[in-house]
Formats: sequence, C-alpha cells, structure tokens
Amino acid sequence: MMTVEKSSAWLIRLSALMLCVLLFWAIGEIQFYRKVKCIHFYKEKIDVRAGDKELEVHATYYYKNLTGRDIDLPATAPFPVNSNLSYPHHVSLVQGDGIPVLWERAGNAIRFCMFFNPRELKKMTLTYTQKLGDHKGSYILTTTKSWHRPLCRGDYSLEIPQNCSIVNSTYPMTRTVSSEGCGDVRINHFFSMENFMPIKDWNFAYQPDSEDKEE
Repeated sequence: MMTVEKSSAWLIRLSALMLCVLLFWAIGEIQFYRKVKCIHFYKEKIDVRAGDKELEVHATYYYKNLTGRDIDLPATAPFPVNSNLSYPHHVSLVQGDGIPVLWERAGNAIRFCMFFNPRELKKMTLTYTQKLGDHKGSYILTTTKSWHRPLCRGDYSLEIPQNCSIVNSTYPMTRTVSSEGCGDVRINHFFSMENFMPIKDWNFAYQPDSEDKEE
C-alpha cells in the first residue's frame, strides 16, 4: 500500500512533468504564432467542378513572407468529409509552376511544410477529387482565420452539368454560360470577395432540371 509520503512525492513529480509538457507546448504555440504572423496569406482562387458522382477542386493559394529571413512553416489543408463526401482519392500539391510538395495524410487533412525565402511571394496549388454521394458539395473556408488576417481577395467558381441548376449556396453567386468546341456548354457560377475573413464554409447544392419538371 502506498504511504502518504510516497503518494505526495509521486503527485509532485507528476505535476512537475505536466508543467514541463505545458511549458513546451506553450513555447511551440508561441513560435508557430510568430511564424504565421510573418507570412501573409493574401489571396486564393478556388475552382470547383461538380459532376454526378465526383467533385473536382483546383485551389490556388498566394502567400508573402513579410520578413527578411528564411521561414519554414508547417501547414495543413483540411477536406470536407462527411456522409456525402469521401476523403479525396486523388490529391496533388505543387508550388510555383509545378514543383511537387511532399505531404502526408493527417486525419481528414494533409500535412506539409512550406519554405519561404526572405520577402518571397509563393504560390501553392492543391487539386483533389472526391466521390460525391449526392448533388451537395462543400469547400472549407473558415480556416482562413488561423492566418490572423483577412484575405485581400478571394475568387470562387462552381461549374455544374449543363442540365442542372443551383438549389442553394452559402454565398450568392452569379451565373454565366459559355460555349466550347463541339457544342460543349459549360455553366459556371462565381463570387468574389475582398477583405474576406470567412465565418462560414462554402456549402452548395444543385439538381438536374428534370427534377423540377417532375415536381
């Protein structure tokens, strides 16, 4: 049976260990925060192509190193995964004009590291494809707040099949119709935002026009 003296000594050691862990965690968080404040995530362009069974996303992000020193910054890119959207079966991450970036899966996200030269402007492009269970899609926008600054500009577009119509969208969109070779008609919806700190993710739904006619 543990005596009172031994029990007290054990609790003191445990408390000291927990304090050390919390201290190291706090130091790491402070260092990470300082790095994030040195990098300005100032623009993004998100192009989504929705089909009957898949959702293709082409996302381009723009960053600037505000300092005169090299910075390495760990980052994550989360995916919307739910009963309707699967974890992407295709993921590609490149920087600049196509240099591949190593990444690893971390839950419903990918984890990678960005390296910045002094005052560098950097472009990162993430493309991925998800299986779609229904005509409902989503793109996560609210992680912008982790950069502690609003986007200077965000451009977002959604392409749907020509026989479909938008049912709803978190953000109001403008509709355009364009024609390509061989009579291929593309229906795009888009919206743009400036000084944008999203408080909601972008959720949208669409349906074949025939469903309206049946109703």
